[in-house]
Amino acid sequence: MAAATIAFLLSRGTDQPPPEPVPLVMEGGPVLTYLGTSYQLGRPGDVAVVRTCDGRATAWLLRPSTGAIYRFEAWATDEMLTVDPIRIVLGGQSLRLAHSLGCTDVHVETTDGRYVPLTDGS
Repeated sequence: MAAATIAFLLSRGTDQPPPEPVPLVMEGGPVLTYLGTSYQLGRPGDVAVVRTCDGRATAWLLRPSTGAIYRFEAWATDEMLTVDPIRIVLGGQSLRLAHSLGCTDVHVETTDGRYVPLTDGS
């Protein structure tokens, strides 16, 4: 393994290892409480809400720095739960909840005042 690492570093023309990836969850990120348990999501500056629909709750997260929207279909238990972005809304700055048809809909508010619906009541 050491020989492979040295060969990789030498072939890149640098003696520095690649930088560590940015942590997925950082102190100061949003915290949601669901059924008496607190869950920390994302990074400082991210925005998170809980959507309920037909008795089921899901966590939603907006990363304003990129416009990425994340939907968590499950709640983490003993380990970290990771998901990929489901959508990008450029200029997204906050998440808003609106009640309709027994569900809570999620909308992204953008920096130019638009509201982009992410769910449709079902």
